[in-house]
Amino acid sequence: MPNINLKTAISKVVAYIDSVKDTLGKNVENLLLEETELSEDGKFWLITIGFDREVDPNKERIYYSNPSMINDLGLNRVGDLLPKSKRVIIERVYKVVKVDSQTGKILSMKMYKF
Repeated sequence: MPNINLKTAISKVVAYIDSVKDTLGKNVENLLLEETELSEDGKFWLITIGFDREVDPNKERIYYSNPSMINDLGLNRVGDLLPKSKRVIIERVYKVVKVDSQTGKILSMKMYKF
């Protein structure tokens, strides 16, 4: 029987993710609980969390807000004058965090395998 209940294990995972957020990528947001599992031997909580993060934030991607102004030869002069916007690409990432069910210590964080 675990000393640490599921709610406490989840709280520890959320605190851990918050403490390492800067190393997980730019703009880590929308943290959600995806799955929970107690290992068969009862020694570990396996907590799967998901979050959104920006992909390749240092590379600006440009798109035109009015694609009808693009012709077969490229942009015409009117299209060149249209406002440009930075396009941000977001990916959903899933991690499995292994928590010691007796102490609540975070033991590992791995990519979720589909």
